Amino acid sequence: MGQNGEVKVFRIEGYYVKKRKKIFFSEEMRALSKEHALELIYSNIGSRHRVKRRDVIIEEINVISPKEAKNVVVRTLSGLEM
Repeated sequence: MGQNGEVKVFRIEGYYVKKRKKIFFSEEMRALSKEHALELIYSNIGSRHRVKRRDVIIEEINVISPKEAKNVVVRTLSGLEM
């Protein structure tokens, strides 16, 4: 768990391989820790696109401020949009 249970906003960038093609993605999500964010991304991509975890390549994971987030759901949950 993150320090003091504080929820952070992460931007995760990478790609997955499906039918010999690289499909790039950039996702923003709220999580307690880097490990929790990675678990969520593997789960989401595997569920949505039927891709195995070994085919998901994470290139970059950064903590960002809620104001930098482009995802409306992340901004709303962070209290920036109504």
